[in-house]
Amino acid sequence: MRTRRVGKSVTGTVLIMLLAGACGTSNPTGDSRKEVEPPVPANPPAVDPSTLSLPLDAYRSTKAEQQTIHDGYSRLMVDCMKRYGFDYSPSRSTGYLEQRNTRRYGITDSTHAAQRGYHPASSVVEKRRSAAAKPAMSASAQSVASGKGQSKRNGRTVPVGGCNGEARRTLLQGLRQAPRLDLVDELALQSYDRSLRHSKVVAAISAWSACMAKSGYNYRTPSDANNDRVFNTDEPTAQETATAVADVACKKQTNLVGIWSTVDIAYQKRLIEQNAQALDLVKRALTTEVKNAAAGRGIRSE
Repeated sequence: MRTRRVGKSVTGTVLIMLLAGACGTSNPTGDSRKEVEPPVPANPPAVDPSTLSLPLDAYRSTKAEQQTIHDGYSRLMVDCMKRYGFDYSPSRSTGYLEQRNTRRYGITDSTHAAQRGYHPASSVVEKRRSAAAKPAMSASAQSVASGKGQSKRNGRTVPVGGCNGEARRTLLQGLRQAPRLDLVDELALQSYDRSLRHSKVVAAISAWSACMAKSGYNYRTPSDANNDRVFNTDEPTAQETATAVADVACKKQTNLVGIWSTVDIAYQKRLIEQNAQALDLVKRALTTEVKNAAAGRGIRSE
């Protein structure tokens, strides 16, 4: 069984996750339903989602930065856990998504659709199975790693938040104010939610739905097709791949992704202006993390 929801661009400072479904979220900038729609071109150009860059991506780590932070965090965790008598085995991969916006608007690759439908690539499935097969840490080790347990072990005081908390604080050392680490994700979700209500996107989705109906598929939105429980199988069925192929074809025919991403970008630019100070802190925190991780700040030698 798998989860196949689209719309949310998810990344933390150390872990960047696969795009997931768009759900409700808080709105610190006010009621978006009352705001004026941002102007967009009458005929937005078609775009390639695999290379699409959105404004909020500027506040996320690059692949190189992510690897640096991951390596620094891993060394700090190994060092801290060793102080309490545990061997810590960090993951080799950061989980970085080089094509983070590829499925923000649903499936768009016709080849993938024909082979895997709405399922993730087989290589992704194998990586998940491999990760699940790895032995888990003992309960005692998890307690020290997370700080959710006794405050002392073998006479040593466990850091607040465990070794994880200590590592995070070390990477942010030198930053006077802690950032909202979920802010970029929240704003990206807000722009997605607002774009869904924009008149041009509503019209484009309606056109996509009409296109799908001509092929015999009655879905109101791309999310309805992507999340159809009939496709909740271990491997894609012929019905699923056929639906996905039609889905991609209709997106291209209606230029849904070109229109949708143009509106999404307009909302992200507006949200960046409204949250400039908080986003600047996020950017400075990222710079600080990379600097500290590269310098081995607070990391003890073996």
